[in-house]
Amino acid sequence: MTANLKCRKCGGTDVRSESVKRGRLWAVVLGTSLIVLGVVLLLLGLGGPPTIVTVIPGFSILAFGFRQDPVYIYKCKSCGKTWKRPAKKGPEEGDPRYIEYQTEWQILRLAHDDINHRVQAAKWLGEHRSVSAVPALITRLGDRKSWDSNSRIEAALALKAIGDERAIQPLINAATDTKNELVRAAALSALSAFKNDEIRKILESASNDKDVSIRKAAAQSLAVLNCNQAPPR
Repeated sequence: MTANLKCRKCGGTDVRSESVKRGRLWAVVLGTSLIVLGVVLLLLGLGGPPTIVTVIPGFSILAFGFRQDPVYIYKCKSCGKTWKRPAKKGPEEGDPRYIEYQTEWQILRLAHDDINHRVQAAKWLGEHRSVSAVPALITRLGDRKSWDSNSRIEAALALKAIGDERAIQPLINAATDTKNELVRAAALSALSAFKNDEIRKILESASNDKDVSIRKAAAQSLAVLNCNQAPPR
């Protein structure tokens, strides 16, 4: 599992994923054939061991074929390239590799076609302050073509929790350019995690915005900045 969402053909980053469940046709065919063979042997009066060694394995193989395991399908929006990867069970919680594995998995979920997957992934990455997820979260935040505001908001809040300075300019862009007021308010809130004069000017300007939610988010961020800059008593 890789942490970058790049197309294997064109190298583009506009990659989407979805999870599907698929069985194993070859196992279904083989298992059914063995069961039929066992029944034929039984009808011919050749029951006993020959039937047992065909029917019992046949049912086991048939059950294996019908078991549907998740498969993840990826599609590049730029060139149309698709590829799939079977889901593998990762390390359990408590394993030293668990956080690293989960981080990579959650980064991939940020590009999932399902909104809930994207939202949950952004929340997890923010809660665990996953620095390696910053580029993917920035991509999700800047996806203005998407009508999904929720995952963009969660991406902004995750970037705030992580506090990586690479997020400053993307958050400023979201706070000043987007027409989505909910995303804009989330970006303004996230900017309170950083300190520079440009951010202060943006927040001061937004505190006079006509939208109440924008004014409130800007005022709260300014309050946080002022509190952090206040000299200790």
